[in-house]
Amino acid sequence: MYNQVIIRISPWTIFRVFFLAGTTFFGLAGIILGIVEKDALSVLGGAFLGLLFGLCSGLGAMAYCAIFNLLAPAVGGIAVQIKQVEHNEITTPTDTD
Repeated sequence: MYNQVIIRISPWTIFRVFFLAGTTFFGLAGIILGIVEKDALSVLGGAFLGLLFGLCSGLGAMAYCAIFNLLAPAVGGIAVQIKQVEHNEITTPTDTD
């Protein structure tokens, strides 16, 4: 049933994706927290917290990726099935108005 196995993932790609996602999500939450808590934290302080949590998210995901890269060859990796798509099966959205 499965015809490919993933045994290695690029740590830098994982870091970029999780850093950008974490910075976006936590940055928005930090800015909102900075707006609500004007006395203890300003908007820039909230943005800094978002950047810090985004960095922690990226580093944590990179650590999990490194552990996966070490253990995947020993346990067999992740089995996936890849299907070849023919050109005529690919459809693009069209306006029907």
